[in-house]
Amino acid sequence: MGTMLLDDDGISNQSGNKHLSSVLVQSLAANPRRRNFLKAGFGVATLPFFGSLAGCSGSDSVFAAAPEAMLGFTGVNISLTDAIVVPAGYTAFTMLPWGEPLVSGAPAWKADATNTAADQEKQVGDNHDGMAFFGFNANGTGFGDRSDEGVLVFNHEYINPEYFYAPDTDATDWLSPFTNEKAKKAQAGHGASVAHVRRQADGSWALVANSTFNRRIHGNTPMTLQGRAAGNDLLKTSADATGTTVFGMLNNCGNGRTPWGTYLTCEENFNGYFGWNGT
Repeated sequence: MGTMLLDDDGISNQSGNKHLSSVLVQSLAANPRRRNFLKAGFGVATLPFFGSLAGCSGSDSVFAAAPEAMLGFTGVNISLTDAIVVPAGYTAFTMLPWGEPLVSGAPAWKADATNTAADQEKQVGDNHDGMAFFGFNANGTGFGDRSDEGVLVFNHEYINPEYFYAPDTDATDWLSPFTNEKAKKAQAGHGASVAHVRRQADGSWALVANSTFNRRIHGNTPMTLQGRAAGNDLLKTSADATGTTVFGMLNNCGNGRTPWGTYLTCEENFNGYFGWNGT
């Protein structure tokens, strides 16, 4: 059997669609602010796939390195203590912990098994992972460049059963005895949270309660499929004959804010959620 070599730097898009680099060239040429964002937000080493953008605007290339800005703090000492340590002049505080009421009508978190799946669907999920901040504009009517108020979006990658169901569980066999309620609560702890946050007078940050921006996306949130895959026969099921609706997000890890201001979140290890190993 022959050996197939894959060129990681080559263009693998063999369809008639435009390659990402072509789309970016057009987008950046039409909107200089996006070009400046790329210059300020990324270094040359992190943009190998933007090679065709070098001629975007002559000397105003995305490869023009932005001056390095030093943060100006003194590094902390090495420590083995189980504590958060920050440089002199800085403070650390807890914000949006697991179980905090997020959407209107959400109940207060209960540190025991009486916190239900329905409760968890309205509260901040478990195990925060990738996140991105979207600042509001000057008058708060849309998104812009403000750094004191905006929307924080963050993933919930997995749950810790040893405390998620405590004290009514065995951490080594948390699904025994299995109940639909346990499964739904676990699904509710996954996904992502969208939280309207605002910086306070003392410099700390807080959730804006009952904001219409606040939202939980969990393992049973209806999702509308879009793009070329939508409606494909392989996506049609007995629950959705149109092939355009699925439910939920699980094990979301990788994320990023796109240059055009949207949040990209990605699932991983999904095979571990559907009984692939016979459990």
